[in-house]
Amino acid sequence: MVALVHVLLHRRRAFAMIMRAQLSGPGLKLLHPEVYNQINVPARGGNGSWSSSGPFPVLAGISNTFVPIQIGARSMGFRA
Repeated sequence: MVALVHVLLHRRRAFAMIMRAQLSGPGLKLLHPEVYNQINVPARGGNGSWSSSGPFPVLAGISNTFVPIQIGARSMGFRA
């Protein structure tokens, strides 16, 4: 799961760099307009996948830290 998150994150960063290069100057045509539009939607999270899957690793880490404290356990699972 962590590897998938990293792959998707690097893909998103690459798309963002391509879009910034396209917009860095007036009249630049680095990409065909249809290709630009095709990478524009996933880079911004057009289907909502980033907004729904992004917080889960953070919430898992927080719950892994604080739930054992709340229930009074002597040790926590998956200690880093």
